[in-house]
Amino acid sequence: MKLLVVMYGINGGGAEKSLVSFLTTLEMKYGSDIDVDLLLFRPEGLFFNQIPKNCNRLTKPKEVFMMSYSPSEKMFWSNISLKGIAGKTAHYICRIKKRNGQLSDIQAMWNHWKPYIPSVKKHYDVAISYMHGVTNYFVIDKCDADKKYLYVHHDYEKMNENAQYDYSYFKKADAIITVSPRCIQSVVNVHPKLKGKVVCIENIHSEALIKKMAMSGTAHEFDNKENYVKIVSIGRITNVKRFDRAVEAAKILKDSGIKFIWLLLGCGDLENKIKELIKKLGLEREFVLVGVKTNPYPYINNADIFVQTSDNEGKSMVIDEAKILKKPIVVTNYKTVSDVIKDGEDGIVADFTPESVAEKLMMIINDKSLKDKIISNLECEIIGNENEIEKYISLWRK
Repeated sequence: MKLLVVMYGINGGGAEKSLVSFLTTLEMKYGSDIDVDLLLFRPEGLFFNQIPKNCNRLTKPKEVFMMSYSPSEKMFWSNISLKGIAGKTAHYICRIKKRNGQLSDIQAMWNHWKPYIPSVKKHYDVAISYMHGVTNYFVIDKCDADKKYLYVHHDYEKMNENAQYDYSYFKKADAIITVSPRCIQSVVNVHPKLKGKVVCIENIHSEALIKKMAMSGTAHEFDNKENYVKIVSIGRITNVKRFDRAVEAAKILKDSGIKFIWLLLGCGDLENKIKELIKKLGLEREFVLVGVKTNPYPYINNADIFVQTSDNEGKSMVIDEAKILKKPIVVTNYKTVSDVIKDGEDGIVADFTPESVAEKLMMIINDKSLKDKIISNLECEIIGNENEIEKYISLWRK
């Protein structure tokens, strides 16, 4: 089988980590039976060196690499002479958006660049876009394949895309892959005609690999903190993750006299704002940003509690990873949370307020029987799911 996988980039994130697990499991189970080409619009990032060696990394069409940079970046201007690609200033992108009316930024960008992006010349049995947005459009418009599959990694109703534009692409695909039952329903709620065409394949994570990696590194920020409650959060520092909520919950813990250290692994557009909030609330010693880590598992493994404060998620990979490492979890009550946590059984669900997050944390900190119950339940769960790869194979061979 000749397989093309298209992805925007391979930096830190759940979908990117899922892609590496998908490619690794595919190689482990099927080896040379499947010839994999990987096209990354931005061929760099945190997980780039974890891509299996059997994947042939495509370098053409080179125009897609330019398309992954903003007009303010040096790489954009070094490639702007590519034939057919026009643009004089960063304001050009604003004009594209305005001209395309109600399209989202990504849709407007694709509408503009599409005539100038050449097609992939090789023929494939299967082509997969592994991310929503521009890679979905690229697979439909620019790939030659017998079967084409598109992805929606999040709650589609929360994504603020132009649904009519997306539908024009979704209807041409052989299937749309999502990561949870709630994500299926979210797509079907917006596009009822797609019912039966949307399938759930969970993000792949290897229990054995995660446990091995958890033991192969350190979390030195936790050194000499034996008498502290050790808390970890992981994610891009963006609006949807709401780490401001985590910082404000930390302030409540401190004011309650709890001795703790809370580490946040990640980076993003709002990093400086979070740092400012930490300083404003006097939490420099308690709430620490440690950046992005290629191996975050020692941090989860050495924590007492894992916390996720998002407004919205698809099916969170990092929650499953925390469950694999048997950590009590506090998570906010976003729409798909029931796909990953049973409240009071393998974690605790909080409302969307710092007060509720802090309250649930204090429940676990102060009630040893509750903490022990959650850990005991996690020890009975089978969470690794490498066999999800068979769902891909079954789909491709229909």
